[in-house]
Amino acid sequence: MPYIAGSLGSLGQDARFAARCLRHTPLFTLLVVVTLAIGIGSSTAIFSMVDRLLFRSLPYPQADRLVSVGITGPIDANEFMLGGSYLDWKARSNPFKSLTSMRPPVECDLGAQNPLRIHCVPVESNFLSTLGVRPLLGRNFTREEDRPNAPRTALISYALWRAHFGASPAALGQTLLTDDRPTRIIGVLPASFEMPQLAEADVLLPAQIDEVAARRPGATLFLRSFARLKDGISIERARQEMQPLYQAALLDAPPMLRSEIRFVMRSLRDRQVHDQWLASWLLLGTVTALLLLACSNVANLMLARGSSRERELAMRAALGASRFRLFQLSLIESWFLGAAAGVIGVILAWAFLKLIVKSSPNAFLRLNQAGIDLRVLVFATFVCLSAVLLFGIAAGLRRPRPEALIGWHAVGARRSVFRHLLVAVQIAISLVLLTGSSLFIRSLLKLETQQLGMEPEHVVTASFVLPQLRYRQSDAQNAFYRRLESGLAALPGLESVALSDTVPPAGAMHSRPFSNMRIAGFPPLPEQGGLVAFRYVSPSYFDALEIRIVAGRAFQEDDRSSPVAPVILSASLARKLFGARNPVGREIALSGFQEDRTVWSPIVGVAADVKNSGLSAEAAPEYYRLRTWKADSLGRSAVVIVRTSLPAENIARLLRQEVASVEPGLPITIRSLPMRVNELAARPRLIAILLGVFSAFGLLLASVGLYAVVSFLVARKTREFGVRMALGAGPSDIARQVLAFAFRWTVLGLMGGFIASLFLSRLAAALLFEVSSRDPTAFIVASVVLLSAALFAAGLPSLRAARVDPAVSLRHE
Repeated sequence: MPYIAGSLGSLGQDARFAARCLRHTPLFTLLVVVTLAIGIGSSTAIFSMVDRLLFRSLPYPQADRLVSVGITGPIDANEFMLGGSYLDWKARSNPFKSLTSMRPPVECDLGAQNPLRIHCVPVESNFLSTLGVRPLLGRNFTREEDRPNAPRTALISYALWRAHFGASPAALGQTLLTDDRPTRIIGVLPASFEMPQLAEADVLLPAQIDEVAARRPGATLFLRSFARLKDGISIERARQEMQPLYQAALLDAPPMLRSEIRFVMRSLRDRQVHDQWLASWLLLGTVTALLLLACSNVANLMLARGSSRERELAMRAALGASRFRLFQLSLIESWFLGAAAGVIGVILAWAFLKLIVKSSPNAFLRLNQAGIDLRVLVFATFVCLSAVLLFGIAAGLRRPRPEALIGWHAVGARRSVFRHLLVAVQIAISLVLLTGSSLFIRSLLKLETQQLGMEPEHVVTASFVLPQLRYRQSDAQNAFYRRLESGLAALPGLESVALSDTVPPAGAMHSRPFSNMRIAGFPPLPEQGGLVAFRYVSPSYFDALEIRIVAGRAFQEDDRSSPVAPVILSASLARKLFGARNPVGREIALSGFQEDRTVWSPIVGVAADVKNSGLSAEAAPEYYRLRTWKADSLGRSAVVIVRTSLPAENIARLLRQEVASVEPGLPITIRSLPMRVNELAARPRLIAILLGVFSAFGLLLASVGLYAVVSFLVARKTREFGVRMALGAGPSDIARQVLAFAFRWTVLGLMGGFIASLFLSRLAAALLFEVSSRDPTAFIVASVVLLSAALFAAGLPSLRAARVDPAVSLRHE
């Protein structure tokens, strides 16, 4: 007990003394706390951003046993299943404890008067049980409810339950009108429930798969399938066991697509974050580098402060203080600094996150869920403790020398290779950050300034889906679109108005196999070639988007009355089909070739390529079909495209009024086309901005670190400089000596940073757009900026050294 009491007493004494010391050196304390707070705050904010993507458990029991399974090919970037093959897989023995599926989500109308557009997802009856989810209220679907033509039942989301039923248990058993069809509520989903592919889901409906229809030749029932692996079976083993079933399913695919189809089985987390995994690790690695830079900077400041207190520490050692007691004092000071930096860092992280979420809410998955919760606070605490140990131990292990008792400067300047190495490490890390920042900023500039093949400025779009019950027949669709087009044409201030089913640069276009097409007078096309996209557009589509017609002509209103609607090819498809020959005037069959039933469509024009698969992908070959008044060119969904110089809010009001005059209460989504384009660049823009901010902080910290080291060197060598100048050295000689010292360690850091940048930039190459990961411009710019900052940071102390008065320095010593 006396020993413990004595230890606690010494701890209290050292704590009070450390607090006084820090209070008497406010500039040092402020610099250390701010430096650490930036590192801790940045790392905490980025961890909160990527935690739900990389580390946090998915909201399912034993989520590591859940996989997404299917085939992938040119028809879809993600794995899918066709109904017949899926039923075969489910009926035969396989490595799955449970296999389930869902149909593609659809938009439904909720209610009859002023309907609300909601997201409905048809799922199998074992969907929730496979995921390991139980309804919050009520029950799951039964097999009987999942049979074709069974009475409609539904599980509603927690948000819909609260919004429309006030979270009342009385919602169970009530009837919803979804697409004017009565649907009985049998359960409420948990608040934490999410679809495995992260699609929005307001209502789950039974899939009611018709097995007979799904197995018919030519059936195209499209499914997403998920499974729970049996205990003890790995994903790799499951892939091997599924190969025979995959080979059998391959026979059901069109022959021309078999060589392009692949079997895919991956974890559910990989399915969700596969296109964001690399970007998430890039940000986390970058902010870790910034934290290390901050810690090394603080360690250098602590070592410099320890050197200035060398006489004090030597006096304490001479009076009986043990090495442990001196180490304890240094560590306590570090704890105080780390605790203050941790609190400020968490506040900075909270503000940083708010700014990121507000400016780019859709840049990353689940970004709107990021926040400072208990898990993030634990991470911040861990980072803070690690930082304290990293720089605190480095300063605490310094051994006080008895010679320091002779006088402050009697011993002279002792070389501190460790401190100099820390500066070189800071330079290297800063170069890595600057290089990465330069690469991604150049990539973003190329992405945002590229030619899209159209002019999005002054274009507003209005998308909608007609109610299924009232517009199931083509006659009703025809009447609606005729009235809508005539009404839109009469609106004032509109330069051009068009209708389409999708709009570039990204949209779920129609597609068909390349080999299914046939050109009159040409041999059959090769079976390889993937899919060709197409969309139905009205005659003024090319004017509305200012898409250039490079050969032939655009569609005309008279074409709608032609017996066979004409076709316009994109430039890339024209080259693929005809090479250097002019396709205008030729005929093409778009649905294969049958001697007496082939419909030959005339090719009337070639349009310039338009970005249609996102901003970073090459423009996919496509063709345009004319929206006539026939059933095959219409549909319940459409996009109105308006080019106008009027304010966007005025156009939105006019569009809503015109649509409501034809179909009252129809929900529509109005957005400007520049907004659509900007959203596609949200993630690369956020990455470039964050890397730019982090590299700026890194450059500042590295410059401050070099300035501190060189200033300390000048202060410790004041007597030496005075002697040299007394013996005839000029001010320029002294300045060159100081700059040479700084230049040596800067070059060492640049060499290390250059090697690290070459390696790390290759890992991020997949995220760059039209910029090589070894782009010399990025490396040169980063090196020049860092070298200039380093010379400026070292130049100030060197000028001070050059102005040393020999008489004053010698008399002072």
